[in-house]
Amino acid sequence: MPENRLVNGGVCLSVVSHGQGALLKALLADLFVVRPPSLERLIITCNISEPVELPSLAPFWIEVVENREPKGFGANHNAALKRCGEPFFAVCNPDIRLREDPFPVLLAALSAGRALSAPAVVSPRASSRLMVPASPKSRTASAACTVM
Repeated sequence: MPENRLVNGGVCLSVVSHGQGALLKALLADLFVVRPPSLERLIITCNISEPVELPSLAPFWIEVVENREPKGFGANHNAALKRCGEPFFAVCNPDIRLREDPFPVLLAALSAGRALSAPAVVSPRASSRLMVPASPKSRTASAACTVM
């Protein structure tokens, strides 16, 4: 795989909504403003039946999956991973807000040999960190937004 592809592209993002339409709509709005160039596919899994409002012109492929019956966190994202054809798979909760493109830093960490990369997650007041990025010494990372 070319180095620029490793750092700059090929991300499939999985988001699972549990009736969180308003949060999902806000995340989608952020993705359309930020327009991460490395994001190639967004898989939205509706764990329970709910309407999903999609913008008409997307800068990336969007798939909506509706579960016939609710599944757990791992089962939902594992199912999305099976649909992923991109070299990188990211998991993001619908309540995450994006102020900027998180993928260049996350992909650079992966190109440095890490198996997992996660951004700093801050409170809505932006005054306190809820989580720090995964480091080579860290054994855990928040699944709020994680790239593998």
